[in-house]
Amino acid sequence: MTVTVGNGVQVNIEVPSGYLHASEVIDRTPDTAWTALHAHAERLEGTLPSGVSPKMFPAEVVAQIEAKFADAYSEHAATLAAEKTARDALEAAEAARLAAQVPRLPEGSYNSSNTLGRGLLKSRGWTDGHITRLLGGPDCTIPSGYERQHLWGAERVAYAEANDTKLMKRLATYRAKRADEKTERIAASIDTGKVIFRKDGDTWVLVGRGLVAGATVEVTKRDGTTTTKRVERVLSTDAAGVSKAVPVDEVAEARAAARLADAEARAAERAAAQETRQRAAAEARPTGSPALPAGTRRNQRSSPCHGCHSTVHPDKGALRQVWAGDDEDDEAVRWEVWCSPCTWRTLYRLPVNTDTAPWVALNWPAADVQLVVAAGLNPTEAAAFDLSDPATREWVEMIRALRA
Repeated sequence: MTVTVGNGVQVNIEVPSGYLHASEVIDRTPDTAWTALHAHAERLEGTLPSGVSPKMFPAEVVAQIEAKFADAYSEHAATLAAEKTARDALEAAEAARLAAQVPRLPEGSYNSSNTLGRGLLKSRGWTDGHITRLLGGPDCTIPSGYERQHLWGAERVAYAEANDTKLMKRLATYRAKRADEKTERIAASIDTGKVIFRKDGDTWVLVGRGLVAGATVEVTKRDGTTTTKRVERVLSTDAAGVSKAVPVDEVAEARAAARLADAEARAAERAAAQETRQRAAAEARPTGSPALPAGTRRNQRSSPCHGCHSTVHPDKGALRQVWAGDDEDDEAVRWEVWCSPCTWRTLYRLPVNTDTAPWVALNWPAADVQLVVAAGLNPTEAAAFDLSDPATREWVEMIRALRA
């Protein structure tokens, strides 16, 4: 059977057949009969069978004592009934008072997610007296080891904290005391040279002495462990030399570094792809008949080249618009077809029958090619010059001027 021992703890006890445990008879037994039962147990002490404790009474002995003290049992039963009636009335009156003072939700509405335990209430500043006076019995209970934990509705707690004057005064005093104690602990930590975290509004800041932007400091956490933080900027420093500083957001910093690295990788990929395309285009360029300049308008049908009179097949030559009328005839224009070599010779101002492929391979602007051609240089010699250097360009221009 299950019996209740000290502090309301329930345990399982094996009671032999023909015996009753003391917890089964104590409530209904008057004092005189209880004394007689104990006297009987004392006489049997030392001679009890195996498995029987002094708190177990033979059922036949209990029956004999109940018969012997029948009047006392009847009077005791009437007293117990009257006490229960009075207790029920008090509990009902208290429940009605509390329901009017701190309303409860309907039965079954409370669980562990919307309630607070006694320990948490005391950590907020409540006392046992406040709990009894304002909240009464628990709104629900949950298993907790050998006992059941008492819980009270969070909305009832909030209602009491906002409406009971005595409780409000108690909580204000308690919170002020806790704040002063926290301030003293923080000051003591800072005086020993520690840097700590502290909430400043909605932001966590570093508090300590000698904080400088960019410095790396060792920060002591609430549990005593330490971590390393870098100071982003100092917010303020008081007369005692204690500074508040914002730590570097390492997560945001890591994300920014990752974004930068990703952008650099994409830029490198684009540059590599561009270089690959340019190399492929250079390799695909036919020898002796280089590709036409970018943006050149192509011919759509076979025609003789206007320069060398060779046949230019469709899409292999360049079209050039030429005005062929007088000043009063704006519509007198014609299109001339030029082959690729003649197009490059005209663009670069090369002599007739000059091989254009080496000059096109330089991949220089037309003005630079014209300069070195006028200076009398061949493609091999021109490749040795860096015309982006002002001194080199000036030297080539001087050669051209001398040749002119």
